[in-house]
Amino acid sequence: MPYKNPEDQKINVRNWQRKNKKRVNAKSLKWKNKNRKHIAIYDKIRNTRFPEILKAHNEARKIIIPKESICEICGCPDRLEKHHSDYSKPLEVKFLCKDCHMRLHKSKEFENGR
Repeated sequence: MPYKNPEDQKINVRNWQRKNKKRVNAKSLKWKNKNRKHIAIYDKIRNTRFPEILKAHNEARKIIIPKESICEICGCPDRLEKHHSDYSKPLEVKFLCKDCHMRLHKSKEFENGR
């Protein structure tokens, strides 16, 4: 069923994924296992090219997202992730919901011409 509004499709897909977490996780795990070598090569290249990102991610793993936290952009309390605005300051993170985090990175890629 084609959607006239892409946002409606995103909402529908997201709802289906929430209802079918086991299937989604199994498919993701299967893909990761099938592409393990490619993922390792990509990770090695990324970590070599951007060591400050690796350091920031490792430091951020130590930070626990408090239960009462909400997204700093939209105020949503669900599916929070950590975002670095500046990788040279690894402990300065923002708590963003998955949607806002993805939107933020896509807008930065657009601004940077990637």
